[in-house]
Amino acid sequence: MALDAGLAALLVRATARVSAVILAGNLLVAARRVGGAAERDALPATELRRLDVATFVAFIVSHTIHFVCVGLLTIATAGANIDARTGYAPVIAVGVLFYLACGAALRVKLRCSRVWAQPRNRRIEVWSLVAIWLAFFQAYITRPLQSWLFAALAIGLLYSMLVFLARARQRRITEETGSHRETAQRRATEACDQRPA
Repeated sequence: MALDAGLAALLVRATARVSAVILAGNLLVAARRVGGAAERDALPATELRRLDVATFVAFIVSHTIHFVCVGLLTIATAGANIDARTGYAPVIAVGVLFYLACGAALRVKLRCSRVWAQPRNRRIEVWSLVAIWLAFFQAYITRPLQSWLFAALAIGLLYSMLVFLARARQRRITEETGSHRETAQRRATEACDQRPA
C-alpha cells in the first residue's frame, strides 16, 4: 500500500498546530507555577508542578508525533519535502536542538519549586522555553493573513509567552528583594481581616 502524500501533509500540519496549542497551554501553566499561584490559590505547589510537567511532556509527545509525520511525508514524497526546504542536515539539527532544549527545560521543571529560585535554573528554563517558543511563533506570525487559525495561534503563543516572562520576572524580583514588601502586605491584610467589624 502506497503512502498518500496528501494525507501525510495533512497530518504534519495538524500535529504542528496541536503542538502549538499545547505549548501555549504549558506556558500558561508554567506561568502560574513560577508566579507563585500556589500561595494565592487552593492548588498546592506540588500539584502545579505536576500539571506543568504533564503538559510539557504532552507537548514533547505531540511534537514527536509531528516529527514522525514529517518522516512519513518524506517517505511519501521520496524526500522532496525536505529537499525543497533546506535539506536533511538543517532538519536533523533542528530536531536535535528541539530535544536538547526540551530536556533542559524538563530537567528544571522536575526539580522542586524552591530550586527554581536559583538564577541558573531560572535561566535554563526560561531560555529553553524561549528558544522552543520562537520556533513555533515564527511559523505562525509570518503568515497571519494566510489563515485565521495562524493568526489565532500567533496571538495565543505571544500572549502565553508574555505572561510566562512577566511572572518569571516578577518572581525573580520578589526573590531578590527577599519579598519584604509582600510579607508586610500580607501581615497588613491579615490584621485587617482580624479587626472586629
